[in-house]
Amino acid sequence: MTMKANLSYLIFLFSVLVSCQSVTTDTFQNPLLETGLNPSCVFYNGVYYYTQGNNSSIQIWETTDITKLNEAKTKQVWAAENPDSMQNIWAPDLQRIDGKWYIYMSAGNSNRASRHIYVLENTAEKPTEGTFMLKGMITLDAGSNWGIEPTSFVHKGKQYLVWAGQEEDALQLGFETKINLYIALMENPWTLASERVLISKPEFEWEREWINEDGIRAAKPYYCNESPAFTYSPDSTQLEIFFNSNSFSTVYHCVGVITAQAEANLLDASSWIKNPEPVFLQNPTDSVLGPGGLCFIPSSDGTESYLLYHARSDMTTQQNAKGQPNSSPRLQKIVWGKDGLPSQEMKLGTE
Repeated sequence: MTMKANLSYLIFLFSVLVSCQSVTTDTFQNPLLETGLNPSCVFYNGVYYYTQGNNSSIQIWETTDITKLNEAKTKQVWAAENPDSMQNIWAPDLQRIDGKWYIYMSAGNSNRASRHIYVLENTAEKPTEGTFMLKGMITLDAGSNWGIEPTSFVHKGKQYLVWAGQEEDALQLGFETKINLYIALMENPWTLASERVLISKPEFEWEREWINEDGIRAAKPYYCNESPAFTYSPDSTQLEIFFNSNSFSTVYHCVGVITAQAEANLLDASSWIKNPEPVFLQNPTDSVLGPGGLCFIPSSDGTESYLLYHARSDMTTQQNAKGQPNSSPRLQKIVWGKDGLPSQEMKLGTE
């Protein structure tokens, strides 16, 4: 499939209906699936392998045409032996590293304070074959092992883990009042080789919105940076980590980004610079609310970049009539700006 956007105007605040040209189809329609949070996808040997958050199991969609995800073959590749202790699997992140498949995820019981990060491994050529084995929980920090929504990447031959976590004192409060982004070097795909380093925390006003438009608010102020998503700038000179900010239950749920130069020390917090403004906001005109959960994929011919993300059409409830997340995965072509980030026109949503 070759995806070339056929847009009448440049807008990157996530339109519901997206047109594109392809060798297999002239148009595709968002959302790609009826429901789904935190999409993750790897393009490997001409095939897109897709997964998303679930309750106590993980499914993988297999397709050569990501625009037809709803027609893809689907297989359950892992399920918790004890769903009571590992439920609400958040943001499973599919990765191909050193010839093996890995899924990084956060899970826990009904107590939100129990959430930890786990990793699965599969040595088969395709993630829909073989068996994903639970390698175990990743020890994050002696003071606070609480962590959610991990991702991993390899840069200059070294593997890193990035996740959303808390300082020890915040966790002891029994409620996630402030969630930060951390990075650590990995010894292997299931073990850290360094102390965690805080690289982003909610500091700007747009990262600290916790009261909804209707006045509904959490029990305490809720400030967060979470759901990190890694990519390179088009010229590979800049590393970029996009993240969600603000509660998923508010209209202020948006996306920010931090960047580091390719030659920088990634374990030096000062190497990471935060964009002072959010990159992607809601687009009520096209019924795209609460965008986040980013994942970057190429077109099948490698000439274009596309973004998978989740968004909601209705903010009145977090679940649909079937009890599923009231959010769905969508697809959008990326047009890059001169600064290596999505173009200014796209993130402002101007015609």
